[in-house]
Amino acid sequence: MPIEKEVLLKRIEYLRDVQRSLESGLKEAIAIAIASPIINIFAKFPQLFLAIVIGDAVLALILGIQILKLRNRIEDMWVEVMRDPERWTKPWWLIGVVAIFVASIVAILMTW
Repeated sequence: MPIEKEVLLKRIEYLRDVQRSLESGLKEAIAIAIASPIINIFAKFPQLFLAIVIGDAVLALILGIQILKLRNRIEDMWVEVMRDPERWTKPWWLIGVVAIFVASIVAILMTW
């Protein structure tokens, strides 16, 4: 039995809200990666700095994977609602994950 379009639209709306919260978490991870060299300048604890950078990179990777899964699920629901076989994706979240890794590498290099 097919699910009604109104129910699917409500589910998509909820999943979009979840996606926005994950995106804000990814933005926070980027901010931490950018701020970590500044923290290290004042704190002078390289082990703590490396732990923060590695933890931040892992957090960004986890959030990126969750955003990817969520976008695919939303995309499938839109296909169901619109009955359109065309699939669309925007890999902007991948740019955020790559930015965190680049910022982490730059942060490590800045402290040497």
